[in-house]
Amino acid sequence: MNRRFAFVPVWIMILATMFVATAASAQNPARVDIPFAFTANHQVLQPGCYKVNLQSNAILTLVGCETGKTVGIMVHTANGYPPIHQGSLVFNVTPRGYRLTHVRFAFINLQSDLSVQPKPEEESASEAASKTIEIAMR
Repeated sequence: MNRRFAFVPVWIMILATMFVATAASAQNPARVDIPFAFTANHQVLQPGCYKVNLQSNAILTLVGCETGKTVGIMVHTANGYPPIHQGSLVFNVTPRGYRLTHVRFAFINLQSDLSVQPKPEEESASEAASKTIEIAMR
């Protein structure tokens, strides 16, 4: 019986973290200025200001600040990362361009990783010389 109660706080913490992340994101979306065109789940997005909203553990949206255009992105959200004080978007930079790979949320231990499709061998070879760039949210 004691074991059953020992698991309750863990589940409550997990659910509370997920709820807070989704609620905070929906009520007060983070903004980010991206100075280059990039891809996210095979969608090409133009440089500019975007609002970042975590809709669920599987869907993240980027909303153009000026245009209002909404792009839905499939992600895998996990917790257990160390809390950070400023959220960010992480891009993989290759000769083919910039590709959004991770979105990190501030003050909570969540990170959303974009769903990655298997790549042809030639694209994988070009990414061997890739680097990453991180842009802070505000």
